Amino acid sequence: MTYEDIAEQFPEEFALRDMDKLNYRYPQGESYMDVVARLKPLVSELEQDDNILVISHQATIRCILTLLLDTPMQDLPYLKIPLHTVMKLNIPESGAITIEYIRLPVDCVDTYRPKPENCSLDRKLEDACLTVPFHL
Repeated sequence: MTYEDIAEQFPEEFALRDMDKLNYRYPQGESYMDVVARLKPLVSELEQDDNILVISHQATIRCILTLLLDTPMQDLPYLKIPLHTVMKLNIPESGAITIEYIRLPVDCVDTYRPKPENCSLDRKLEDACLTVPFHL
């Protein structure tokens, strides 16, 4: 489903997610915080190794990077993760982690959506979709 489909068919769920994207749980789904809890043991292992390849969805990568970079949890749902991009993390023994981005030549739509200003349950469909990324 597109963002617009969800906003039109499930406006209350769409608004509830916009209100608290970090803790919102789709019906029969997981919240970002649920994913973080599942990933914490894995991230501890990642920090011990020096040559790892992780292939995953944007949401999971957001969680892993938030944990590795000590990013504030409230920023997690809005961490911009580029599609079709290899992200090489250099994790020194001491110092700041650096990220090298290697873009793959794949045409795609940017699915990043910033938090809308209006998250109320009674907002109009147009207001709910103001921050939806352009797509064909």
